[in-house]
Amino acid sequence: MKDGSSSLVDIAKYLSVEKFSVTRAVKHLEAHDFIERAPSEDSRERRIILSSHAQDTQHDLKQAKKNFEANTFKDISEEELDVTFQTLLKMLNNINGVDSN
Repeated sequence: MKDGSSSLVDIAKYLSVEKFSVTRAVKHLEAHDFIERAPSEDSRERRIILSSHAQDTQHDLKQAKKNFEANTFKDISEEELDVTFQTLLKMLNNINGVDSN
């Protein structure tokens, strides 16, 4: 990653997918103003970066997540949450046939 940009090849490797899959997704994201092309020293390399629209959307989503979690876990102690998550994990392991002992 250079200056916040990534190449399509790097993204494909990171996601373990073919480059054409990334190219298709990038075209869609570009069309909806979520990413834009970034300058590259190598003319054969295509680099992308988040657009200001995407950065604003990311900020809004982080704030919505923070508000959702605050409302969801209001008046629930850390200990109660820990017990709940441990119980849910045991239930999930039971469903999947995993021995958690």
